[in-house]
Amino acid sequence: MRNTAARSRATPRFDNARLRWESGAVVDEGDDGEGDPLPNHDDPGAELGTIAHDLSNLLAAIRSFAIVIGEDAPDDEMVRRDVDQILTAVDQAAMLARRLRELRVALAMQ
Repeated sequence: MRNTAARSRATPRFDNARLRWESGAVVDEGDDGEGDPLPNHDDPGAELGTIAHDLSNLLAAIRSFAIVIGEDAPDDEMVRRDVDQILTAVDQAAMLARRLRELRVALAMQ
């Protein structure tokens, strides 16, 4: 079994080299390593796409951490219920991200 107490205090590592942890948030460095560009406020559809993309990245990290926690405590019913609630919330937030992407497409078609 892994040592979750030590890992929870450590700075998270991401296998995807594009993501890094900075000031308590996940930052997507993109292909150029410069960080996300500033949103284009002249194109709300593009900004919605950026928000949906960033939200999806955060949800993927949250889902991964929740699964690891669940695997570290497979016999702890309270932890299992908490992990299930986290995963349910992630699924609900993923639906919100999909709605944002759909809104972006609708705005682009106007």
